[in-house]
Amino acid sequence: MKYTLFLLCLLPFFICDGVRVAINEKFIDAVLQNFLPEIKKLADGVDLPDSGMLDRLHFSLPNFSLDKVKLSFTDAGLLNLQINGLSPQLKGRATKRIIFKIRKSFTVTLKNFKFNGNLRITSKKENGVLIPDVYFNSDPSMNFSIKLDLGHGLLNKLVAALLSGVANLAKRFVMPAIKKQLKRLLEDVVSKLPKQISIPINGINYKLDVTLSESGIQLRNKFLEINSNARLYNENKSLTKTKYFPQVTFPYIRTMGSQLQLYISEYSVSAAIYTLLVSNNQEIKVKVKSKELAMLIPDNKFGNEVYIVFTGTPDISLQITEPSLNINVPGTLSLRTLDNQSILTLDLKLALKVKASIENGAKVTAAVNDLEFNINSLNLNKLSLDLSGIKNGINAVKPFLIPLLNDFIDKKMKITFPTVMGIKFTQLSLTHYNHYIQINYNLVRN
Repeated sequence: MKYTLFLLCLLPFFICDGVRVAINEKFIDAVLQNFLPEIKKLADGVDLPDSGMLDRLHFSLPNFSLDKVKLSFTDAGLLNLQINGLSPQLKGRATKRIIFKIRKSFTVTLKNFKFNGNLRITSKKENGVLIPDVYFNSDPSMNFSIKLDLGHGLLNKLVAALLSGVANLAKRFVMPAIKKQLKRLLEDVVSKLPKQISIPINGINYKLDVTLSESGIQLRNKFLEINSNARLYNENKSLTKTKYFPQVTFPYIRTMGSQLQLYISEYSVSAAIYTLLVSNNQEIKVKVKSKELAMLIPDNKFGNEVYIVFTGTPDISLQITEPSLNINVPGTLSLRTLDNQSILTLDLKLALKVKASIENGAKVTAAVNDLEFNINSLNLNKLSLDLSGIKNGINAVKPFLIPLLNDFIDKKMKITFPTVMGIKFTQLSLTHYNHYIQINYNLVRN
């Protein structure tokens, strides 16, 4: 369940979302490295509009290297972009009529180029969907020296005189060109961000909604916070997208330690479990010896072996606490003969205590540590038992049912974080808090 990203709560220091992602500068560096092919489009440059005696203008960064670009978070909640050591070029043609028209191609190289600008990252609505919005908070600053190359030719001296103002004129184009190119790059990257992620689980292709929530994107002290709706659903099961789950609140984050921190709310966990249950057969069936259930079936009239069958429903309720996930699962527990005749059926609710964990850095799974039975009704067939016998007998089922539930979780509900944008994850920790889970990660580039 890769959670790359619902409504803004009224409380000033708490935000309601499905998933929150907090990332620091090392994460930004990893993303930049994986977007390097896109970023290198800077080397191709951009065509600029003609101006006066100058035409065929083209701005480029021929010696582009990511080592010369630094991104860092500022205390003021901005993303600072610094460029040092690049040599931007402005190529074009100068045209001047003196008796006859003179044309001369030229190249202006900006030596010792230094660029410093602060980016503000927010979110905006586009076609009713919130998307990231990146722009310069104020005009960036630049320093450079100019080298003018006119190439070869007999008219160089005359043209050099005519172009004496070209170097200074070029400065007027550099800032707009850089801003235009960076804006185009940022918009290109943003446009490629997914609105949903496909997650195949046991042959079923699920979707994870990763659109921004109303809380959107927040730049805080030294890290970036992204708030997402983050709901897992099955396109072939419409109820998985429309069923209501209550929102919860995340704490206000002031600092972070790892490269990436992922906060997953009860809302997203409930939606994920519900979607997985709706999409799978919820019947769990095991064959046991009748003598092992002597408290439930004291005589041996049903043979030496019987089936224990639990048929759950997806209408779960969930509460995340610090020690565990408390999940209430309604369903029926049945005892059946080997030819499928009913011995008894209990309409009940399983109260599960589940501990979530991460395996091999990417697979989120869970294990049932304990369960309780809350019996709503009982149907007996050719069996006479008092309630105390039922209660004691149910406890005899627990050693069989807990491994069955864990086997079901392992086969049907284990979720692997997909590699996104060439990024895979290594686990640091998974911790339960009240109403949400926090996962801390470091990143590895493929």
